[in-house]
Amino acid sequence: MASLSTRFCHAHFNPRSQNFYFKLRHGTDNVKQQPACRPPAATWYNFWTGDRIAGGQRIHTATPLERIPLFARGGSILRLGPEIEFTEQRPADPIELRVYRGADAAFDLYEDEGDNYNYENGSRAITPIRWNEATKSLTIGARSGQFPGMLQHRTFRIVWVGKDHGIGEEPVASIDQIIECADQTVSVSR
Repeated sequence: MASLSTRFCHAHFNPRSQNFYFKLRHGTDNVKQQPACRPPAATWYNFWTGDRIAGGQRIHTATPLERIPLFARGGSILRLGPEIEFTEQRPADPIELRVYRGADAAFDLYEDEGDNYNYENGSRAITPIRWNEATKSLTIGARSGQFPGMLQHRTFRIVWVGKDHGIGEEPVASIDQIIECADQTVSVSR
């Protein structure tokens, strides 16, 4: 029987989810240097360190056993909310937006009641969020739609990811900008 430390699971580039790349190693020993991975050609950020890396080349990264090598593509926005165990526990506010610069990025923040099928009848809200690399601006668009219990005021904590800043899975202590909005378009520049 092969030991766990000899089995590898590779997560290859998926065109439907182009913004994150990881390579997972299962093992029982502590790993100092992970076998090389080759993310697609683009700008990438090491999720754990904030180091900016050119893709399309072999990358060797030091990785302890409890942490998988994880890279975010430049031109990504990662949304992190408060830790909750169930939808009615508390509103998902504030929301931390980590911006990985290097290319344009866009996504729509989708919200609904979280505990029924009312969204099928239009009971939902969508907030467009866009990063423009050329102008170095982040735009949070006006929210469209509504649902019972929806927050009327939302706080976004903006983090411009870089070396040793905006890294790891915990919320960032030193936020770069705070945007407080209520159904209006707001833009901030880096």
